Amino acid sequence: MIRVFLLVCLSIGGGLTAALTYAATIEPDVGLRMVTLPAVADIAIFFGSIAGLLISPLMVWALYDKKVWVAVPVLYGVACLVIIVLNMLSIRFSELIALGVTVVALFLYRLLGKRHAHSGFSDEIG
Repeated sequence: MIRVFLLVCLSIGGGLTAALTYAATIEPDVGLRMVTLPAVADIAIFFGSIAGLLISPLMVWALYDKKVWVAVPVLYGVACLVIIVLNMLSIRFSELIALGVTVVALFLYRLLGKRHAHSGFSDEIG
């Protein structure tokens, strides 16, 4: 149960990071000052939290028995890089594309990633 709560919190944190990255890079000449404009941070925090909550069931499913401290930073690092590159190229809907990349990466990591042995109960005797 603690692991599920941790994954949900990390999912919301990743959604917030991606939304704030989007807000900071949407106008190349403004940069981080964009986040300080009225209501920009509030809107980014709202939508980032919603996106994090929406993706959290998939995050729990994909990473429940995986190494969380490796997968989550890499996953959201890739999502933020996708947002930055797409915003530099002025591609519309870069946030939604990054969300799609995150979903695909979670599915692939669930199928291909190594399982992490939990320190709880073991089937081994002795």
